[in-house]
Amino acid sequence: MCNKIFPEDYATLYWLNRLNSEITNILDFGGHVGIKRYAFTKYLPQINNVEWKVYDLPKVIEEAKNLNKEIDPEGALNITFQDEIKKEKIDLFLALGSFQYIPREVA
Repeated sequence: MCNKIFPEDYATLYWLNRLNSEITNILDFGGHVGIKRYAFTKYLPQINNVEWKVYDLPKVIEEAKNLNKEIDPEGALNITFQDEIKKEKIDLFLALGSFQYIPREVA
């Protein structure tokens, strides 16, 4: 269910593989229930060392947390969920198909 990748994921996988040693955390903006994190594990097992933060709407995050308990009960995937953007250092910002839904200009 959550482990399928698509041709458009190639560039993201390529750069994550190249940058993996330089990043400690990722913010997956509009990351739904963490589907890219789950899908990429098969191809980038070293990504487990990176804290993957998924940001989405509150109802989506609620579902994401429930799903994550089923998929990763021991927390080995190092994924967290948030429904607000926090002021913190982020090494990599991913917006994979979500930017067009922002209702205002991003500066």
